[in-house]
Amino acid sequence: MINGYGINGCGDEVLECFANMLSCGIKPNVVVFIYVLSACSHCGLEYEGWNWFNAMEEIYGISPKLAYYACMVDMLSRQDNIEDALEFVNNMPIEPDKRIWRAFLAGSRKAHGSIDITECIAKQIIYLDPKSARYYVILSNLYVEHGRWDEVEKLRRLVNLEELKKEMAYSMI
Repeated sequence: MINGYGINGCGDEVLECFANMLSCGIKPNVVVFIYVLSACSHCGLEYEGWNWFNAMEEIYGISPKLAYYACMVDMLSRQDNIEDALEFVNNMPIEPDKRIWRAFLAGSRKAHGSIDITECIAKQIIYLDPKSARYYVILSNLYVEHGRWDEVEKLRRLVNLEELKKEMAYSMI
């Protein structure tokens, strides 16, 4: 139920269902916390997200893994707190991976912050995953939005030179 509410953007219902679960004496597991943090991220519930992120370890003894950190980075960057998200990433006790940088990139593209930070994030993820054309496309689109046509052309040449192909989209029903 918590995941279903979260997927449908019903953040208040997520928190209500979670509170009901806790009041019934059901201890949340690692999966439930991912759903709660993800819902807080997608529904703009930053205060609640921080509360549950901190409670995970302090109250429930669940050590945050990369997936939890990715939810928090996503939450911060979606709320246009790009600098806070960058500080959070830099202070993480574990090395950020592609998931962290992808979450950061997705949020920073929607935010109104600096193009320089978004460009830096995109370059970091390209460094970690150089054979994935999608990050080159994202960076190229960012350059287009800001009228940086020389950079667009350089990236397109690089993609062609490396013979990178964008993955086809698909859906499952």
